Amino acid sequence: MFHTENTVTLLATIAATISAFGALYCLTQDRDKLVFRLLAFFLIASTMAELGTVLNPILISPYAKAIVRSLWIVGAASVTPLFWLYVWTLTAENQQLPKRLIWHFALPLLYAFAAIIIAIMMIDGAIPILDEAAVRNQILSGNYEGLMFPIPFQWAFYFTLTARRLVQYHARLKDVFASTEKKEMQWVSFVMASYGVYWILQTGSVIFEMVTDRPGVPVVVEYAFNIVIVTTITLWGLRQRPGIVPHQAEKSPAPSYEKSALDEEAKVRIAKKLRRAMQADKLYLNANLSLWILARHVRVGDNYVSQVLNEKIGENFFDFVNGYRIRDAQDRLKDSSETILTIAYDVGFNSRSSFYTAFKKVTNMTPTAFRKAQIHSEQISLS
Repeated sequence: MFHTENTVTLLATIAATISAFGALYCLTQDRDKLVFRLLAFFLIASTMAELGTVLNPILISPYAKAIVRSLWIVGAASVTPLFWLYVWTLTAENQQLPKRLIWHFALPLLYAFAAIIIAIMMIDGAIPILDEAAVRNQILSGNYEGLMFPIPFQWAFYFTLTARRLVQYHARLKDVFASTEKKEMQWVSFVMASYGVYWILQTGSVIFEMVTDRPGVPVVVEYAFNIVIVTTITLWGLRQRPGIVPHQAEKSPAPSYEKSALDEEAKVRIAKKLRRAMQADKLYLNANLSLWILARHVRVGDNYVSQVLNEKIGENFFDFVNGYRIRDAQDRLKDSSETILTIAYDVGFNSRSSFYTAFKKVTNMTPTAFRKAQIHSEQISLS
């Protein structure tokens, strides 16, 4: 038991140290200040959530222990709203905060208010009517399990909100970029999955202990898992830039066509311009092609381009551009002996994997299978 407690304390100390240093580094950044400040606040909350485990063995005063436990609860209640807010801002086109933000932090603020009341109640004579031995002993006992009851539900709620935000972001990427693999933030999805497992471990363990009166998942496993999550967020978060950079988007919102001035004739005219940009100008060969580059090229507002793509052509920007890339790649696979990777880069793809995925989506076969089929077809025609 003693060794287990020491191991848990060590793991919690490692997690708190990583979070604290990550937060300090974030606060020194001059670029994307809002994003890095929110990541710093998240890491500070993570540090607070570890304080109870880290400091409890070395604190002697029961008053100090009560205060640290209060900070621990506030940190635990702040982690998932702050992570959701960080992801929201990271994936927003103008890095703007969502509306009615204060309601998302109602629970942490409630816990913070309770922590202040607890601190006041521990001062001799501060609130005479409550200054009784029974009340003070209850506070100093650290029996806060009842206060923690809402937190698992809060975590589940913000897991859902964050996952929904990621789905919306990935859909929006395909409206404005022809190559999305470097902007998809797969590490955030990994963190979400890891947090889900962590939540299941903790919640399942508590339920199992309540039902069977036997130990659930070893606490060492939970703390080790937490280190993986905190390390991933810190390392990837420090290098992550917003997926849709403000100057690229020219601060234009996501398209809304309800009040569009485009009539059918204008849509047809813009659609011809877009196809000409691909067929004659071969704009799809630009590996960094975006909706805004295409809009400037055809001299049409980006919202109008998006509207024509969706309503007249029937494709999002991603599928529209990659369709031309794949058709070009098919011709090259038929007529040249260049390697598949060379062809992928030449037609505008940034990676072999994205080329294979797009090619299979359009042709229902891999580039290798397509080339073999063409060779086989030629051999039959010659025989």
